[in-house]
Amino acid sequence: MNNRPLALLGDGSWQMSAVDGWQGAYLTTPVPLNTGENVWILWGTVDGCQSSFHNDCTDPNNPCTQHETYLTSLDGGQSWNGPFNFYDWKFRIWTGFPGHYQPYGAGCAGTNGVPQLGWFGMPLAGSSFDIHLDNAMPSSFAMLSFGTSNTNSGSTPLPYSLAPHGAPNCSVLGALLVTVLYPTDANGHGVVTVSLPNDPSLAGFDIYDQWFCFDATANPLGITVSNAGQATIGV
Repeated sequence: MNNRPLALLGDGSWQMSAVDGWQGAYLTTPVPLNTGENVWILWGTVDGCQSSFHNDCTDPNNPCTQHETYLTSLDGGQSWNGPFNFYDWKFRIWTGFPGHYQPYGAGCAGTNGVPQLGWFGMPLAGSSFDIHLDNAMPSSFAMLSFGTSNTNSGSTPLPYSLAPHGAPNCSVLGALLVTVLYPTDANGHGVVTVSLPNDPSLAGFDIYDQWFCFDATANPLGITVSNAGQATIGV
């Protein structure tokens, strides 16, 4: 109504990551979409974040007037402000059984801050997606773990605290079924591309992953950890 949303059709929530990449949630109630029908996509963000791209409107070759316009609300949709076009917003909507990625938990501080896990792309059968790492020890190594549970790793309940081993505030958040070592660059960034087999029977299967970063000066164990991620495979 009046170029503003009228009624809530469905909603969802997710734990926002500071690492650039696609972020989103399942809708708790499926929303049927019809050809030619207008729908509004809204989300509430932490401290006004996060946009896929930022544009300060000073580039004469890429003026803000060429960007998508949007409205903002500071009172839960009772009133709206705008239109604005300072940011480039990007959306994806999946139907059927989509892949989904959700960060959870928290990491522990190291020399370069708290390591942060993020992702790009979606975990779809027959496709690939990237798992990113920020704030790790620069020019070092980090280990990415994969497992099929976030409640136990073998006979060990999760989360499992590493404090008794010399890493206070650090916890194992996913099962350690497979671990692979990767280098970090001069900024403490790392990325791993995960390829999934083209098998529709994988739909709904969950994979849990977490970064373990080598950081000799961070604590007696010399290890810090990131938050973790839950990848639900889609088709």
